[in-house]
Amino acid sequence: EPIFILDYHDDVVNEREPPSDERVFAYFKKRVSELPKANCNLFEFLVLLLHRAAFLSKRDESLTTIELAVLFSPLLFKPLKWNLNYCYKMPRIARVFEKVLQHPQEIFPITNEPL
Repeated sequence: EPIFILDYHDDVVNEREPPSDERVFAYFKKRVSELPKANCNLFEFLVLLLHRAAFLSKRDESLTTIELAVLFSPLLFKPLKWNLNYCYKMPRIARVFEKVLQHPQEIFPITNEPL
């Protein structure tokens, strides 16, 4: 099961222009606050884990944040109903999720404890 069900009215996904970082972070803060506690914890863990993986991969240039976002966004974000429109929006969804992976501290409180 996905963590987020995409609504066709989600502004962040449907805007013509790429959304600003502030809009992306506000959108995810709101959506995360609406999740059940278990889903919220899982999403936080995955975001922090992927953020850490991207940070560590900078050394050997193996996986970038956009590559991780492209790999994981279809698993985390699903529409209510599959259609061609969703397929066209996947690059936008991946770009939005990339911003979350690059700046998880904007959504979740970050501690100095390792994962």
